[in-house]
Amino acid sequence: MGLGGGMVQAMGPYIIYYHIYGGDTKAGQELVAIGANCFSIVALLSIPLVTWLSTRMGKLHMLFYLILLSMAASAASWFLYSKSWPYLVVVAYVLNAPQAAGFWVLTTSMKADICDDDELRNGLRREGMFGSIGNWIVKLTFSCSYFLSGLILEGTGFNAELQGHQAPGTIVWMRALYAIVPVVSAVAALILLAKYPLNGQRMASIREQLESRRSGV
Repeated sequence: MGLGGGMVQAMGPYIIYYHIYGGDTKAGQELVAIGANCFSIVALLSIPLVTWLSTRMGKLHMLFYLILLSMAASAASWFLYSKSWPYLVVVAYVLNAPQAAGFWVLTTSMKADICDDDELRNGLRREGMFGSIGNWIVKLTFSCSYFLSGLILEGTGFNAELQGHQAPGTIVWMRALYAIVPVVSAVAALILLAKYPLNGQRMASIREQLESRRSGV
């Protein structure tokens, strides 16, 4: 999920500047600022809602729905980044906010489940190891995505010196990749999530066995 979004995230403002506003970066920056503020507010408000829903439907189901929402938001960007209705961009920011906030809340919580499963298998608590490896993977993902995002932007034919006079094909490629790449990565995430074994029933069994073992100690 991080790789797919990161590879094209940087193109979002460029699409606003050069597709919606035809090179007027000042107007584009104002819209980006509005969208970013709305994103932050909705993301903060989403955290308690995601937490509450995940306790009722389970982490995996909640994560599944968040990824679907992310796919819908990415696909809808083709229509929401509109010259005729510029402020529809704010809707795109808002749709992405719950997934952006809830994804990290849930996956961090799932690390704790993995530590419980590891303790049951091996008798050791190794949160530090799992936490450090997980954070290293995230940092590697962001590093790779930033590197690839530059290559992708260059591959579309974008030329900063042309400002608002970019080739039509360049803008089309930017918009298409911005919509499609995150959807492809989300599909891959759903396939991996379907194979994830620590569902609610399995975790209840693990916790029961661990509590029984700990009470004996």
